[in-house]
This record gives sequence, structure tokens and C-alpha cells, in this order.
Amino acid sequence: MMRGLLLKSWRESRWTTLGMSVAVGAVTGLITLVLPDLMGGLNEFMLEVPFIRSMVSAMMGIDISTGLTTTMMLSVMWTHPVVLGLLWSHAILQCARYPAGEIDRGTIDILLGWPVSRRAAWRAATLVWLLSGALVVTSALAGYGLATLGLEAATRPPFARAATAAVNLFALYLAAGALTLVASSLSSRQIHATATGFTVVAGSFLLNFLGPYWPMADAVSFLGLLEYYKPALILRDGGVPLANIVVLTAVSALLWLVGMEITARRDIRTT
Repeated sequence: MMRGLLLKSWRESRWTTLGMSVAVGAVTGLITLVLPDLMGGLNEFMLEVPFIRSMVSAMMGIDISTGLTTTMMLSVMWTHPVVLGLLWSHAILQCARYPAGEIDRGTIDILLGWPVSRRAAWRAATLVWLLSGALVVTSALAGYGLATLGLEAATRPPFARAATAAVNLFALYLAAGALTLVASSLSSRQIHATATGFTVVAGSFLLNFLGPYWPMADAVSFLGLLEYYKPALILRDGGVPLANIVVLTAVSALLWLVGMEITARRDIRTT
């Protein structure tokens, strides 16, 4: 029966996942290809316009007052709003499907009519989400890796560092999805769960951007998801941000458990 739930969940989301994987791979590859060519002009522009330098520093999460190197420039791909937007969109759309999406479509009675518990249905939907999310993040890494093959080896960060950044990105992806899972467990409309997820990630992005300029935002920056995602430091220094990955994963696991218990205990018939 679990196999049937897994197949059902995959069939409902496969085209979204495959389409998003292709889009993410193409976007990351294109961005990575053009970034090195922009480096010289952008360095000059940032020297003339300090505000742009501060804005780019906030987006990358590192100080670039001494100028951009090729490694720093390549890290822009990992924090580019389009890349993050695509990944977050996939996580949110996937995680708003159960139970909110099923209730919204009027198919929850059919699903719960199967001889499985709500927790089993939750675990099946989660497994498909995790596997599809891993595929999307791997596509981002593949697009980056293929695009950097044309760079000189001396200017190209080791691929192992990019793989570490992808792990951190996947942890960020999990956190965005887990937040949406809780919203879905409390909602009867998929649009409500989806809107909640997008509001949270947009707030995190805004908090990360305002932190360097607004002391109040900086004081609460630890509440934002992007505080625990620093790919520029990974590509530049080669370290493993274990603390950041653990925080994002632990928060995701806790939210996942909360969402599952809410779904298992709520009275869906009255919603």
C-alpha cells in the first residue's frame, strides 16, 4: 500500500519536478557562464557606486570591499534570486499538496479511504518531496559544474566545494518546505499554504538584505533562513558549514514532526 501512495504522489508531481529540474539546471548554467565575463566591469562599477557594492555583499554574505575574484563571482549563482526562487517554488508547491491540496481538490476522502494511516500518507508524500528536491538541487550542481568546465583550472573552485554548497542549499530547501508543511497541515486551501510559504521565504530574503543597513533587522537576522546559508564562504575557504546545515536540518525535522502530528490529529471533516 505504501508503494501505491508513493506512485500516486510521484505521478502528481513528476512533471513539475522534471520541468523544474531542467529549468534550474539551465538557469544555473547560464548564470555561471556569464558571471566571469562581468567581473571586470562590475568591479569598476562597485568602486564608483558603494551602495551597489554593499548590496552585492549582502546578497553574497561576505565582504567584497577589496573587489571580486572569480571564485566570489561564481558564488553569486548560488545566491541568485532566480535560482533561489525556483528552488523555493518547487519546495513550497510540493509541500502544500498534502493535506491542504487534497482537501482543496475534494480528494482527501478518497486518500483517507485507503487502508493506511494519515501518518503513512504524510511519510509517503514526504519521501517523494525529498527525492524530487534532491533531483532539483543536483540539477543546479550539474548546471554549475558543466558551465565551469570552460574556465581555467586555476580560476575554478574545486568541485568538492560546490558540492558542499549544494548540500547547504538542500538544507535551505528542506527548511522552506518544512515551513510550508506546517502551513499545509493547518490549512484547508492549497493557496493559503502556498502563500504562507512564499511569505516566509520572501521575509527571509528581505531580512538578509536589510541586515547590513538596519540594526533592528540585523538583531533578528538569526530568524531568517538565509542566515544559515553562506555559499560564498564555502567556495572561497573550502570549509564545511556543519553548524548551519545542522540548524536548518534540525528545524526542518522539528517542523516536519509538528506538521505530521497536526495532520494526524485534526478533524478534517469540519474544515
